[in-house]
Amino acid sequence: MTISEFSCLATCNGLRVKKYQAGPGMNKGDFLAAIKETCGSTTKIMVVSYCRKTLKQTGDGHFSPIGGYDEDTNTVLVMDVARFKVRTAH
Repeated sequence: MTISEFSCLATCNGLRVKKYQAGPGMNKGDFLAAIKETCGSTTKIMVVSYCRKTLKQTGDGHFSPIGGYDEDTNTVLVMDVARFKVRTAH
């Protein structure tokens, strides 16, 4: 499933979607601002799609919700939905 298909599915199920995609229009600062905004809200959620191969996992694309952000350590809690693929990354 692509990020566009995921966004469409969420919209079709009554959610308001704001889609961000890595590329020329998105930089690290924009991404971090979106994480902070979402994690500071009680009405918003963020789901990220990433390449498992980058984390030395099997498979390819994967979707996971963001569970929180810690500003002191500049870390994000990724609520991985594939329980058998546990890995810590910094």
